[in-house]
Amino acid sequence: MRLAFLYANNYLRDEPLLVTIPDDFATELLPGCQVLFSPSSRPRKSVIGYVIRLAENSGSAKPEGILTDILNSGRPVLTPIILQLSTWMADYYITHPIEAINAVLPAPLKTRVRETVALNDFQLTSSSGRKIVSTKLCKDILKLLRHGNTLKVNQLET
Repeated sequence: MRLAFLYANNYLRDEPLLVTIPDDFATELLPGCQVLFSPSSRPRKSVIGYVIRLAENSGSAKPEGILTDILNSGRPVLTPIILQLSTWMADYYITHPIEAINAVLPAPLKTRVRETVALNDFQLTSSSGRKIVSTKLCKDILKLLRHGNTLKVNQLET
C-alpha cells in the first residue's frame, strides 16, 4: 500500500497527516504536489493538502484519509527548496507548517474548492436496464437543485 505524508489546510498540526494513495494516482504523485484528500472522519469532505513525502508502508501508523485528486495537472507546486524554506519558517517563527506553506505559495495557487453543481436536464437512467434506486440523499440533492438551480460542492459535503 502506497502512502503519502501531507500538510493540509485547516489541520493545524506539527506532524504531517498520513493518507492512502489509490492505485490510480500512485505513478503520478510527487512530493510537492497540491492534492485533495478525504479525511476518514468525514469521507464526503474534500481538503486541500501538500505532499511532503511518499512512503511504502506506515509501520503501526493508521492512515487518516485517502487521496482523491491531484491538482495542477500533477505538477509539484512546492519545490524541494520551498519545502525546506517553509520548514525553516515554521521552526523559526514557531508556527504550524501548513501556515508557512500557505505563506510562501503564490496567490493563484491558494485554491479553495468551490465547484458549482447545476441541474441541467437531469434524467436518472441505467444503460443496463436495471432498476435505479433513488435514495433519500439523491432526492434531497435533486430537490435543492430544483429550487436553487446551483449548489456549491461544500454544501453537498455537509
